[in-house]
Amino acid sequence: MKKIEPVVKKCSFDEDDDKKDLQYWLRRSTEERIEAMSHLREHHFMVMGLAEPPRIEKIVTKRP
Repeated sequence: MKKIEPVVKKCSFDEDDDKKDLQYWLRRSTEERIEAMSHLREHHFMVMGLAEPPRIEKIVTKRP
């Protein structure tokens, strides 16, 4: 059996990385951003051991 060599890439995090992340997500469509958040939310609750994520409450406030 052939041994797989690990690949490691070291990098430093700085403010430029945060700006690049923000720029990346601002270039994505609203649908893509919502889909990504839904995926992360589902994954988070699966890791917590829930079969499905709880429903998001919809709160509507009537203004005068």
